[in-house]
Amino acid sequence: MTPNEDVAFTEFLRQKTAEAETLGYRPKLFKQMLGAQGGEATVRQLLAKGKPSEGFTRLWELGRLDLTVEALVVETKWRLFVDPILVQHAERLLTQSKYRFSPFNDPSSADGTTQAPASAVTSAAEQKPKPQDLMRSSRRKNTRSFSDFCASLGAPLANRADRWCGYNQERGFAVFTIWADRLRGDRYVLWDAALRINDRRVGAIEMSRVLRQVIAAGHAAYGIRCEPHDANATPRERGYFDDEHLLVLTLSEEASNVLAKVEGETPAADVVANRRGPMVPFQSAIDDLGAPPSGNAVPSRTAKNVGSGYRRDNAVRDYVVRRAQGHCEHCGARGFEMVDGTYYLEAHHVIALSAEGPDTVENVIALCPEHHREAHYGKDAEGLERAFLAKLRGRLSESPCLRSIEPSSNL
Repeated sequence: MTPNEDVAFTEFLRQKTAEAETLGYRPKLFKQMLGAQGGEATVRQLLAKGKPSEGFTRLWELGRLDLTVEALVVETKWRLFVDPILVQHAERLLTQSKYRFSPFNDPSSADGTTQAPASAVTSAAEQKPKPQDLMRSSRRKNTRSFSDFCASLGAPLANRADRWCGYNQERGFAVFTIWADRLRGDRYVLWDAALRINDRRVGAIEMSRVLRQVIAAGHAAYGIRCEPHDANATPRERGYFDDEHLLVLTLSEEASNVLAKVEGETPAADVVANRRGPMVPFQSAIDDLGAPPSGNAVPSRTAKNVGSGYRRDNAVRDYVVRRAQGHCEHCGARGFEMVDGTYYLEAHHVIALSAEGPDTVENVIALCPEHHREAHYGKDAEGLERAFLAKLRGRLSESPCLRSIEPSSNL
């Protein structure tokens, strides 16, 4: 799914969410996820669980399974952009719930149907189920192999069997596989020493060598965003990879592991031409305070290359992290020490900007990574929200802005 397609998909999901809200359904967490990471990543995360979410159950109770993520993927054109394994998960849940879905008719089929315009969203009632829809892969296809793509970049694969990375020492850059479902915000574990300690595959040995050389020489590192054909398979096979853009990576070593931070995205054509092109900043799915500029009690919306977001003030984040003095403001755990001597914490908007929360120090708390992710995706996210607000009130009880902030409505 391209960035523009993800923007359209996100807007489609927002419209369907608004329709569900007219029934009395309040999908607060789902809306927060859409605002933080866009439609594609949100749907992938929900469907990968393979079991009914709270939202699915609530819509089942309301008799409107047609508004679930599962039905919206299976019955509309968007199934063509979703991993077929995830589509199967969605179809299985719908079948188990006795919902008679109508799979979207792939316009590329040989029955003479014409392709719908990009802006069209086909309703379930207009679709006729076809047997071949259950068998056909709904993912886009690459027109060239992964090894050919790496060769075109100037970083041919040293090992075509395992195909983990490519390296051009003369030009000073390497390319690495980045599995989209294993990205955590803008962070990615390129080398997990605990998992690779006994890995004697040629690809693993080659990648270990390349990583050491790239870090030692200070060479550039790029990531090729890949989607697995089967996320549970070992080893994995690529179902699709982005051959239009490369992720710009900054590598760092932590103990014996190698971590990659995604700084942005650059056109693959610029790397092929050996020129420095524009880099689009990468929108983290977790770090909801990473973008400039000024803070605001009513932050304005700004366009993003993936989904949409809000303008934020880095000064807010810096102040909150300094205020915490290296300790999670929820559990008190100290963050790990970074190379500059400070301790790592993540800043979190208690009331999300997408839920009209202010971008001010009274609404931002410094958290350890575990509680930050639990606040976004945990089962007790609402309970954490109330606890965070209570802690902030205790710290900033004199702030008139804070007194105006109340917990979001329940799901």
